Amino acid sequence: MNILNFLKKDIARNSEQGNYPHLWYLGCLLSTLVSLYYSLYYSNYLFWLSIPLSAITIFLSKVFIFETLYDDYQNDIERNKREKFNRLSSSDQKEYILNNPNSKIAREEEYEKEKEDKILYVDKKISEAKAPIPIKKLNIKTITHMSTKYYNQEVICYKWIKNNSDIEYGGDRYKEEIYEFNPLSDDYLRKDDLDKLSFEEIIEQLKLRYVKSSRLSSYTFNMSPEGASRRNFKIYNDYCFYEKPTSSGVYQSFVFDGELDNKIYENGKLISHKKGVFQGDDNKEQIINNLYKLSDRDVEELSIQLMKKDGLDIDQDDISPQEIGKYYALARGVLDQSKEENDFSIFKQTKLVSEVNLPIGYENIGIDHIYDGESFLKLNNGKPSLPIPLLFRDLSDDLHYILISVASLNNAKKIIDYIIDKNFGKKNFTILEDNHDFEYMFHNKFFSIGYMKSFSCVRINMLHNLKKI
Repeated sequence: MNILNFLKKDIARNSEQGNYPHLWYLGCLLSTLVSLYYSLYYSNYLFWLSIPLSAITIFLSKVFIFETLYDDYQNDIERNKREKFNRLSSSDQKEYILNNPNSKIAREEEYEKEKEDKILYVDKKISEAKAPIPIKKLNIKTITHMSTKYYNQEVICYKWIKNNSDIEYGGDRYKEEIYEFNPLSDDYLRKDDLDKLSFEEIIEQLKLRYVKSSRLSSYTFNMSPEGASRRNFKIYNDYCFYEKPTSSGVYQSFVFDGELDNKIYENGKLISHKKGVFQGDDNKEQIINNLYKLSDRDVEELSIQLMKKDGLDIDQDDISPQEIGKYYALARGVLDQSKEENDFSIFKQTKLVSEVNLPIGYENIGIDHIYDGESFLKLNNGKPSLPIPLLFRDLSDDLHYILISVASLNNAKKIIDYIIDKNFGKKNFTILEDNHDFEYMFHNKFFSIGYMKSFSCVRINMLHNLKKI
């Protein structure tokens, strides 16, 4: 490329943007030359002035020529390559990428394809569920969440079902042999109840819908403290969540831990009644109503099954409130022991340091809350905590990595499988052999992940600085 033509284009392009690095550099160079020239004939003071000016000019020459001008030159070359590439037919473009797999254009095309695949994946998963259907409103006097109290809140209860479901909602037109009354929601529901989204499916839908909304949003808001602290509380299929606003104007959902009036929720699930489930109840009908209100459907069904196993029929036998309470507690204990870790409990949060943003291109890797590793270690006596994601930057190559401390290899495998699942599954990863330092390792084109045996932690190495690509 002709250097003079490039300089003309570069000056014009910078002028359009209101930048004038060429003029600044030429002005500094001219001042230095004038000072040197006049110092030889007129004044020694100008000579001493020319020394720092010369140093500044040499430094600016390095910055201007080897960084600003060189970067603009390289970018101009890439722009010309991109223009030529865009004029090729689709078959020729594919051939170019195959022949030049390490070129910037090939990396950009691959990154764009990954983005498109992610968009298609998100849209496909969202389409598997219908929009949540509001079924009733609860007027809650006091909500306690993370030591903060919210008063006189309206909580909307939703029914959320799969897209292939034939459930409908209405009034008395349901056929008795197909539908039954569900005391949990004061609504009619199919007897098999198989079309409702599970707790894990609801979490996945909320996360995917947030990703899609964030992608479509083009605004950034500077929220007031009052706006940032605003919370909306919702119940989907008897599981409680709360929403908080983000700077893009989109609400992000999280599972709720706290109290709604006298009902206690843990990890989004109703676990007990603050004043005691069976205190003050003197008849079986009231006890059964409380049992329905305070348990999800799994606990209700398991309680009845355990009674039947012992030869008791809740509809026929005269069962005392204490007996019903005993079976309820037993069913809850059985389910609590068998439940696995879900998406929102696999990582822990901390208030020791503030959250940081993941590097550009890695925002949706599968970690919602991450913290600056150096700051955390300083405040925590140099020790990580289980399992809080910490972000570090390797100064040698300016790439980032994540460390997540774990108690065992088994826990590490759960985290690694979780991250891989959030990035299109193991079919998109290459399994690496174990070595002296790492175990259970996987690798794709954007990051590698594995268990560091010596430090007992999961390490995620980001392989690109996508901001520079």
